[in-house]
Amino acid sequence: MKRILLSIIAFWSVAVHSSFGIVQNPMLWADVPDPDVIRVGDYYYLVTTTMHLMPGGPIMRSKDLTNWETVSYLFDRLEDSPKYDMRGGTVYGRGQWATSLKYHNGKFYALFAPNDNPGGQTYILTADDAAGPWKLVSRMRHFHDASLFFDDDGRVYVFYGTGQIQELLPDLSDVKPGGVSMTLFKRDAEETGLLEGSRVIKHDGKYYLLMISWPNGGKRRQVCYRADKITGPYEKKVILLDNFAGFPYVGQGTIVDGKDGSWNAVIFQDRGGVGRVLTVMPCRWTDGWPMLGDENGKVPMAVSGEPASLVESDDFEATKLKYCWQWNHNPIDAAWSLTERPGYLRLRTNRVVSNLYEALNTVSQRMEGPRCSGAVTIDLSHMQDGDRCGLAAFNGHSGILTVSKDGKRNYLTMSSAVVNLSDKDKKVEGVDEETLERVEVDGNIIELRIDADFTLGKDIATFYYKTSAGEWKSIGKPYKMRFDYRRLFMGTRFAIFNYATKKAGGYVDVDKFTYNREPNFDSKVISASLMECTDEALTNVGGNKFPRIDSERRGWFRLHAPQAKRVQVDIAGKKYDMRRDASGTWLGVTDPLVVGFHYYFLIVDGVSVIDPATDTFYGCCRQAGGIEVPEGKEGDYYRPQAGVAKGQVRSVQYWSDAKKEWRRAMVYTPAEYEKGKKKYPVLYLQHGMGEDETGWSKQGMMQNIMDNAIAKGDAVPMIVVMESGDVEQPFDFRNGGPNTQERSSYGASFYGVMIKDLIPYIDTHFRTIADREHRAMAGLSWGGHQTFDIVLSNIDKFAWMGGFSGAIFGLDIKKNYEGLLSRPDEFNKKIHYLFLGCGSEENMGTAALVKTLTDAGIKVDSYTSPGTHHEWLTWRRCLNEFIPNLFRKASK
Repeated sequence: MKRILLSIIAFWSVAVHSSFGIVQNPMLWADVPDPDVIRVGDYYYLVTTTMHLMPGGPIMRSKDLTNWETVSYLFDRLEDSPKYDMRGGTVYGRGQWATSLKYHNGKFYALFAPNDNPGGQTYILTADDAAGPWKLVSRMRHFHDASLFFDDDGRVYVFYGTGQIQELLPDLSDVKPGGVSMTLFKRDAEETGLLEGSRVIKHDGKYYLLMISWPNGGKRRQVCYRADKITGPYEKKVILLDNFAGFPYVGQGTIVDGKDGSWNAVIFQDRGGVGRVLTVMPCRWTDGWPMLGDENGKVPMAVSGEPASLVESDDFEATKLKYCWQWNHNPIDAAWSLTERPGYLRLRTNRVVSNLYEALNTVSQRMEGPRCSGAVTIDLSHMQDGDRCGLAAFNGHSGILTVSKDGKRNYLTMSSAVVNLSDKDKKVEGVDEETLERVEVDGNIIELRIDADFTLGKDIATFYYKTSAGEWKSIGKPYKMRFDYRRLFMGTRFAIFNYATKKAGGYVDVDKFTYNREPNFDSKVISASLMECTDEALTNVGGNKFPRIDSERRGWFRLHAPQAKRVQVDIAGKKYDMRRDASGTWLGVTDPLVVGFHYYFLIVDGVSVIDPATDTFYGCCRQAGGIEVPEGKEGDYYRPQAGVAKGQVRSVQYWSDAKKEWRRAMVYTPAEYEKGKKKYPVLYLQHGMGEDETGWSKQGMMQNIMDNAIAKGDAVPMIVVMESGDVEQPFDFRNGGPNTQERSSYGASFYGVMIKDLIPYIDTHFRTIADREHRAMAGLSWGGHQTFDIVLSNIDKFAWMGGFSGAIFGLDIKKNYEGLLSRPDEFNKKIHYLFLGCGSEENMGTAALVKTLTDAGIKVDSYTSPGTHHEWLTWRRCLNEFIPNLFRKASK
């Protein structure tokens, strides 16, 4: 069983890919914008925008629309402008955009228009195989966000811009003189903003133009224009409007048919720092319109297929760079090598620059959601004075780990950087950089790591380093990653860099890049395994197998909530994120919990709710879930025991003249009460702030404690009465008074009820010995405060008292309670037994109070519960210590 548990914990903790056949949407939680997808035979092919990255225009292949591999690039480098070499400016956020991919007459075709200036002419390329090589067919004038389209009659068109169409020559060499060249439709009143991203298909004789629409001040959406003739007229319909998973609205992409006749849509969604990710969803043909999403028009939470990653670890053993890597702008080929030192990527400094954004031969990979981690090992031996190398969460806003060679010393800096680019030429006009931590590092080998969290609302990168034989150390502070279309216009990437600030010629050797990503998982598989090595919680309601407790005292929680975007377990002062599987079931695990009872909640999309699988307990000023983490044999005193006669806990209602209302109390009677006419002493037992009269019998298990102690002869049979005490809610500051003012009256409304109504009711409806010698009161936390106030102000009615973690603050023994506590002889004569207990890990001032009273001559019996805080396990133990001393002939 231990081995099973360890394997589950390892699966849960290590960021590796699972082998399950259902994965969470998005199909690619990475920066894959402006997609075009086609199917040729058994394979789907995908192309995406890569802008300033080289090689560019990746062609990816998949059999299931989820498991993609890169098989080629459209080009290794672009040379339309010197800015691709970072001369006279840059092409950050420009370069290759929105490629259109088609298959016609046995050949693949790709059309894209680099969005640089000058230049920007459209490329058309072709290949016999999607794996390349790709060859140039022609260059022609610029077409923005264009879609190449081959019609059934052999004519060829480009749809582009906002509803424009241009016919091409059949050989694609140029536009067709005198051919179709027109605007197909005018914007209607709704289309007040972005309307672009053309993708065209023909289905059942009709033409369909899909575009992203984003009205000013409105919501992004996917629209479709439909016509019977290619030149129109066109009618429009909104085919998708969904802010899937709580992120911004989904929009821009295409639809594609499968071999089985089904249709799917591949549409991207902005997800902040990670970039623009791909979602896949059904396409349902309804009244001749391609309606996207499930039957409710929403992007489904899960899709079928095997999970895949576009990012890879690399030991650099190959002689060619893997497809997963891309260079920032055109690389200087002579300044990098995989062969000069086999098993290493050598990066030589080439130009002298002042910052990372101007450095060529920076090599990078995407980051991926929901969480990922990238680490690099670098040999620094051949750095020169002024050289800078490292690992960055690279974007227009970057978090950077930089090793600086300053003289003969190496320093590691974690910094943030924001690049400022000119509008026209994208020249680097400056970098706003802030050093967040700098340390000197010894030795010539260093490991750098960046962990990235792209879950909803996060986009946080954290930074670490490790030197030889050392442990990972954090450096700097968490960095908020951003997506900024005005700067790099892409998702954050793991970037490995080396540049010179003084003199070119130094180099570093990159030993390996190690990548991990949080896995997808199937809750059914894990749940089945947990059944073998964990125990069902005692507090579960009937038929529920979760929550569960494992041998390390971790709590395992499960909730089916298909529409939820985020679920957390809130327990013991900490929140734990749960993970969702394809069925919409969330599974979560806590750190090891201390033994005893814990309130807990589930937080579903920011709303705190009760787990439907658990019994409810009134605590925290509301109904709450609860879980019992069992003790060993030492906890038998509060558990039902075989052969021990059981007393009864009943709910009674009574009228209060003091407050003019009906009230409820819980009353425990010992097992023997039902059999005779004997009268019994009474203990009035109060709970603490935010709980009610059920607390002691549900959370506290007082009836079991009483039954067991009475059965063993450790306690005399007694009646126990528990009331709400008017402290179910916290301090009320509605009158604007200070804490001390409100606290002084908190729960005081119960005092008159206790003396005038509750005690008389109990004495007339139960067989009690109705005198002070047989009446006790005790309470936990604020119930302890009430005990002091009520007993010491009504000394004629009580002779026994106790406080468990009592909230007894600012006690002045000479002033409070008419100075009774400063008259020890009188007090010790009238109060036969005073008990004060607390947990060893809490700070309620109990030890100081015991000393104050003892120094004043007051007889006090004290107890400290080992290893417990302000919690029910403390108070169970206190009650068990307290009751054996009540109603005995000899008092302490």
